[in-house]
Amino acid sequence: GPIGYLFLLALSIYMAMAICEGAERYLGERDPPSVILDEMVAMPICFIGLKDVFYIYPPWMIGLVAFGLFRIFDIFKPFGIDRLQRLSGGVGVVADDLAAAAVTCCCLHLLWWGLLLSNAGSYRLVIGPIAD
Repeated sequence: GPIGYLFLLALSIYMAMAICEGAERYLGERDPPSVILDEMVAMPICFIGLKDVFYIYPPWMIGLVAFGLFRIFDIFKPFGIDRLQRLSGGVGVVADDLAAAAVTCCCLHLLWWGLLLSNAGSYRLVIGPIAD
């Protein structure tokens, strides 16, 4: 359920911060590009609250849009995301990715609601085979 999901998410974020901080020290560079654990831990945040969307649109499409938006926000770091990366150690390595994922999630929700409102009355929630 949602409590278990949040617990596992918090645990993986905590572990990622520790591992990324160790990787920084070991590799001798700030937020090493060869370490992608921070992105991996952040990506699931993009999909929070979007379970029903997967019943209507193909999962690959949602994943592709989410990944594209996430990478844009992670690379360009708008909305103050760049300031989070300046935090020290593993916190800074992971925090900017968490913020990029949260902004991506908000965009996906806006996109989803925009599609719902533009197609009001013309869509059907598909949970199984359609029998007419």
